[in-house]
This record gives sequence, C-alpha cells and structure tokens, in this order.
Amino acid sequence: MRSPFYDARATEAVTLVGRMVEFRRETTEPNDATRLMSFIWELTVLFMIIEHFKDGDPRPVYDRFRAGGRLAPDGLHYINSWVTTDLTRCYQVMECDDRALLDQWIAAWQDLTDFDVHPVITSAEAAARVPPT
Repeated sequence: MRSPFYDARATEAVTLVGRMVEFRRETTEPNDATRLMSFIWELTVLFMIIEHFKDGDPRPVYDRFRAGGRLAPDGLHYINSWVTTDLTRCYQVMECDDRALLDQWIAAWQDLTDFDVHPVITSAEAAARVPPT
C-alpha cells in the first residue's frame, strides 16, 4: 500500500509534468524548456534501487534491518520493495529531494550489498511527458 505522502507527491508531480508539456507546446525557445526541466529535476525524485546481496546472502542484511531498522536519514522516504524468490536481490523504490541522502543510506549498507541506482518516474508521469499525436 502506498503512503499518503507518496500519493500527494505523485499528484503534484503529474500536475507539474502536465504544465511542462503545455509549456513546451507554447514555447519556441529551447532554453525555456531546458530551464523548466531543470526546475522539475530539483523536485523530489523517485529512485529504483537494485540491491545485490553480497555472496547472494540475505541473512546479514535482514539481521541488520531487524537490529536497527532501515537506517534511512530524515528526508529519505521508503516507498516499497520486492525481493527475488531466490533472495539474492531486492528492488526498492525510495524518494528524496537530495541525492546525498540516498548516498548516506547506501553508505550504511554497502558492506552487505552492492547497489544499482536509477532515477525513475511513474507510468502516469511518463504518459504526461509524451504529448499525444
């Protein structure tokens, strides 16, 4: 189940992306669109994190999690996660407005897992970014 925080931010993001699409249709100056894109990127970003448990062993990760929780700094929000059935990888969505917060969280776990980090958008945001033909 998604958090109310996530739903509010997702609605905000879709609204802003919709405005961006309208703005891009109206402007003939590429720099105007670039400035707007820069503004959008300053907002909260969703990250898909793929955790590869070292040696394929989830036990140390879950032991630390049970002992200390997620170890996320204030401002980094957990959205949801999924673990492969062989328990070797975790796909996790986190949200923050400062990549340094994500890096701080990664530093707390990097002895137990390797990370791939990808900024992502929701399907609704993607659809809003692609104007109809």
